[in-house]
Amino acid sequence: MEVLARGIRRLTHFTPARNLPNILRDMSIRSTQEMQADKSAVYAATDPARYDGQPDKICCSIEYPNIYYLRKARERPDATNYPDWACLLLAAKVAAKSGTLFCVRNASVGRGALLAAGVASLRGCYAPKVSGSGGSLYTRGPSHLASAPTDIQAEVLVPGPLPLSTVQAIALPSAALVAQERGRLLQFGLNPDIVRWIAAPGLFQVDAILSAIQGGVPIQETPWTEEPEAQV
Repeated sequence: MEVLARGIRRLTHFTPARNLPNILRDMSIRSTQEMQADKSAVYAATDPARYDGQPDKICCSIEYPNIYYLRKARERPDATNYPDWACLLLAAKVAAKSGTLFCVRNASVGRGALLAAGVASLRGCYAPKVSGSGGSLYTRGPSHLASAPTDIQAEVLVPGPLPLSTVQAIALPSAALVAQERGRLLQFGLNPDIVRWIAAPGLFQVDAILSAIQGGVPIQETPWTEEPEAQV
């Protein structure tokens, strides 16, 4: 399997933290299309516009999240309604789900014109050179993380829903935010312990992600525990 051959550990998916109660209640990550069709759902769309033309699919990145997308999402006029974001770390096998599409760069370009299925499309994300947004040319230097795509904004669009069992962990920028979100889930009558939690500030920082991908500098991801001395 190509995913295993490349040493890919996981996919990642950004979502507003206010969506976590829905995810735990549903025991799954649902697509924008499915959530919009559910009149009882209370959620914040991660990407309301969906210029990729695939609202039935869940947008993911390989290894590390698309931090540039998060920065853009935080600048939207409605972002003040949900300032906190979470990064879901998903099992790599998700990329092998039937109907999954790959894009060597941000999938919104040409309204999804570069999206394609199959192993060849996944391999294309690892080409020595990739033309990205704004006319940028991305290359793989000697220290580039082998399992990471050439363009940090490469996307994997996976048909929803994804069962909660595919979530390896939920990451937040600090232990304090982990405690806050866990507390909110308890208020909703949900059990936060059915998933792992980690505090990882670097997953939400441009410089840290670039260093991890281009320079091989690992990002610290600290498993959350209720012991205060173990927090970061």
